[in-house]
Amino acid sequence: MKKAILLFVVSLLFMAGLSAQVDLEKKLPRDPEMVVGRLANGMTYYIRHNDRPRNQANFYLVRNAGFLLEEGDGQRGVAHFLEHMAFQGSEHFPGREMIKTLERHGVLYGHDINAVTSDNHIVYLFNNVPTGDERFLDTCVMILRDWSYYLTIDEDRIDREKKVIEEEWNMLNTPEKRAQDQIARVLLQGSPYADRDALGTPEAIRAIDARKLREFYHEWYRSDLTAVVIVGDIDVKQMERRVKKILSKIPAVKKTPPPSGDRDPGARGDVLLPGDGPGDQLHDPERHHDGARALPGGEEHLRLPERGDLDPVLQHDDRETFRETVGTAGLPAGARGD
Repeated sequence: MKKAILLFVVSLLFMAGLSAQVDLEKKLPRDPEMVVGRLANGMTYYIRHNDRPRNQANFYLVRNAGFLLEEGDGQRGVAHFLEHMAFQGSEHFPGREMIKTLERHGVLYGHDINAVTSDNHIVYLFNNVPTGDERFLDTCVMILRDWSYYLTIDEDRIDREKKVIEEEWNMLNTPEKRAQDQIARVLLQGSPYADRDALGTPEAIRAIDARKLREFYHEWYRSDLTAVVIVGDIDVKQMERRVKKILSKIPAVKKTPPPSGDRDPGARGDVLLPGDGPGDQLHDPERHHDGARALPGGEEHLRLPERGDLDPVLQHDDRETFRETVGTAGLPAGARGD
């Protein structure tokens, strides 16, 4: 027993000596093989080649905004709910077409496709992506683009997802979890960590609606708070060109309109939110007069489906443009023209 105590004390002294020699202000060295850049809209990208395993790559969208940014009980659980909505419809992938698109290429939901909401960040990911089809890689970056700025947040999908999240809450509501929550309230008393978690409460989950989701989405899903990470058996320079071409078109954030009548328009600073606010009348330089939004490549454009339309069919001319711009390897069947 004495030997054990002595060993423990010596270990503490050794670790204390090591920590005294570490400069905590010094930044960690950057991997020289990692390509890092920032787009004009503020989005950062990290791209690295890694050929183990061969012919595969991983894609991540990292948002520097977590559930601690929820305002009061009225927004409780919203950050995590938005994580679910990212798989329930976006501009180019209505309904669950995003998941179907990836699964057609062997990237499986739950195993390879997932997301996590933490206190200070949200991460979306899909891994083990086959890298042999360049057009499919274009489509993968388009998924990151839609996650970043173009979720549709459809009402009917919200109602369906409430049941899923409530069941998730019930599954995780174990005696161990309740004990941990009680301990946290004591140890973290006075901090926002004390009584917050990602899921919220069943009452809060049932009270979430499209307005609450869009308020948080507009407030915090911003390009300057977003990073894209792509690593795998890829041509780094070509992937960087692809990222710049597709993700640079996401508008920079400039000014915040009030999401609802009881909010101060300037309460969060001078930021521009996605054109999904009240009346969808925000200025969008990429939107054409006929309701189409420009895709990477300038004049080419793809007609937007109506909100809530779960089976859009592209106009003939736009279908050819999309083929040339981002490829068709995994688009919905109607969009491919099959």
